[in-house]
Amino acid sequence: MSIGKILKVLPALVFSMMLGVGFLLIIAFPKEDFSKIENRNLSQFPSISKQTITGGDFEKEIEDYLNDHFPFRNKLVSLNTKRELLLGKRMVNGVYYAKDGYLIEYHDENDIDKDREKNNARILSGAASYFGKKIGNENVKIYLTQTKENALSYLLPGELTPYDGGKMVNRVKKRLKKEGADIKVIDTSLILSDAEGMYYYTDHHWVSDAAKEVYEKWCEDEGEDKRTDIMDKVVVSDSFCGSTYSKVLYSSRKDEIVLYESSSSSSLISVTYPDDSDVDDRDSMYQMDRLSHAQGYEVFFGGNFSDIVIHNDNGNGKRLVIFKDSFANCFVPFLAGHYSDILMIDLRYLDEPIKDVLDGFGEYDDLIFMYNTIKLAQDTDLYKLSEYIEDDGDSFVDKGDSDIVTDDDSDIMIDDDSDIMIDDDSDIMIDD
Repeated sequence: MSIGKILKVLPALVFSMMLGVGFLLIIAFPKEDFSKIENRNLSQFPSISKQTITGGDFEKEIEDYLNDHFPFRNKLVSLNTKRELLLGKRMVNGVYYAKDGYLIEYHDENDIDKDREKNNARILSGAASYFGKKIGNENVKIYLTQTKENALSYLLPGELTPYDGGKMVNRVKKRLKKEGADIKVIDTSLILSDAEGMYYYTDHHWVSDAAKEVYEKWCEDEGEDKRTDIMDKVVVSDSFCGSTYSKVLYSSRKDEIVLYESSSSSSLISVTYPDDSDVDDRDSMYQMDRLSHAQGYEVFFGGNFSDIVIHNDNGNGKRLVIFKDSFANCFVPFLAGHYSDILMIDLRYLDEPIKDVLDGFGEYDDLIFMYNTIKLAQDTDLYKLSEYIEDDGDSFVDKGDSDIVTDDDSDIMIDDDSDIMIDDDSDIMIDD
């Protein structure tokens, strides 16, 4: 074979050899079922059948499997991020590299299912109204936390307009007003003294100091003595790289994780976990062993579970139920000294009826809903609260499966595929 012919086939030969070596490495390297860095289950090798092959599922599933298990994948992701930054890009894999080392996971209006957003506001306000009638409106509170990209939007360039969480706050308030339910809705962004310093650099959650400020406002509103004066501020990690970091695997900064501990009552706290969890009951709200994991924020209660009960032997007899997402995990420890028992419910992980969990807990005095606005807008599990909505003849979207929503906030709302929507925010809305 002439040199010319060899040079022609050489690139294809080298590429084929690289693919072959890569495939052999994938086979030879040990496989993991779970990525600690990304906090997610990794794709498994797809089942081979006539149905999966002819239906096109096998091709997609094998691609996901190869992407998840490619040798040195994390190093390659990190190198790709650095390459993108060197090329002058600030947005990598949906994460914006802002000044001062902030990694901001970006969502805009196009990321939101408008039907679900509106329906979730309706379900939340309806459930709050139900519980208000049960234990008194003054004993039910809704705390809505803003997203990091919303709170720090001034760090984003002008062409990036993040999802406005204030819309969800206003939707919930409007629904409660229509239902005649005098229930307080708290936009936590109006409480925080300064957005910078209130969120982790590498994670989407707020920091303990932010939760502390909201707690102190809670004390003011409830007429309770704040206990932060007798709490010790303890830095338990100075090398935390959070959930936003896991999408790009490069950051110029690392975060501190801070806990507030009360020496007077810490030994009186016990935490009971669901029977089907792999976590034993503890005498602390903090699981220090989670600090060695990639998702160090799980130091608060060990992460998210369907239902957790916190008991305080030195409590005052009062009992609290809180429906929440992960933003509440660093907030609830501040409340523990004000109650004998707190039941935390995370609907994302709850398989049994809510009524069974509440009945098992028994009577309670106060109830809080605490959700991040964008998580609330996107939540596919809030429908589980529908059992507490009074039937007013309107239809509900269950997990967003329906295309049309009839809602008393408007005459009719056609799904996003159409050109015109009649919406409660305006008379006529032309869909983008």
